[in-house]
Amino acid sequence: MAKTKSLKSVELFAGGGGMALGAHQSGISPILFLEWEKNSCETLRRNSQSSFGLPATRILETDIRVFNVDQIPEAFDVLVGGPPCQPFSIGGKKNGHEDVRDLFPEYIRVLSKTKPKAFLIENVKGITSNRFKDYIEYVHLQLEHIDGCPQSDGDWQKQLPRLRKLSSKSPKIIQCC
Repeated sequence: MAKTKSLKSVELFAGGGGMALGAHQSGISPILFLEWEKNSCETLRRNSQSSFGLPATRILETDIRVFNVDQIPEAFDVLVGGPPCQPFSIGGKKNGHEDVRDLFPEYIRVLSKTKPKAFLIENVKGITSNRFKDYIEYVHLQLEHIDGCPQSDGDWQKQLPRLRKLSSKSPKIIQCC
């Protein structure tokens, strides 16, 4: 019987490795973790050297806003990540896209440049509130039309109508939550 090829992943906003562990237990092998927070990187290092179950993986300790996708060492299949939740958290100030910690645009930038076979993205329940309804629709539409999304000007309100028009011509459906 032929051995099944393991999927390879890159994980953005890796934190201490919780999502990576779940992905690894599901047969996805990480090739790179990207995390800027020093203590989280140390936790990743310790978790990959222990019986925790996380394989030894390259950790790139840097801010995603300066990350160059050319630093990814090889082709991969799945982009994994959970952008910071504070902009959308019920316990936070709920500044959404106006919060400097809103890094959904950076996740989408990496996704659009690398074009893996699949992606996994997660965030807090608060992002589904009415307050962020238009913004999360914009994020969904960008994910649905990854090749047709200008990333640079940052004015998502101006891009949303165009993406809605694109979406009306597309059979794709993205489910959330």
